[in-house]
Amino acid sequence: MLGIGLSLSNVASGIGGGLARIPVDVGTVTAFIVNFVFLDLGERLGAAFSGALRPEYMEIMAGFLLSSLGLSYLSEAMGS
Repeated sequence: MLGIGLSLSNVASGIGGGLARIPVDVGTVTAFIVNFVFLDLGERLGAAFSGALRPEYMEIMAGFLLSSLGLSYLSEAMGS
């Protein structure tokens, strides 16, 4: 589930970058930096809240959140 969410987010980012005519190298470096910063921040926040969730539901919730985010980006990129 987590992989599907990440894939949808990356596809939507690629479509958005293509529509904005951002060069591939600039988009790649920028995406790497932003993803690294927010991944670290999210990991810290997730660790802080992990005690409130049952462990068997954490991966499902993370996948759901990322899938929702990816679908949201994709619908914006497609102009819906």
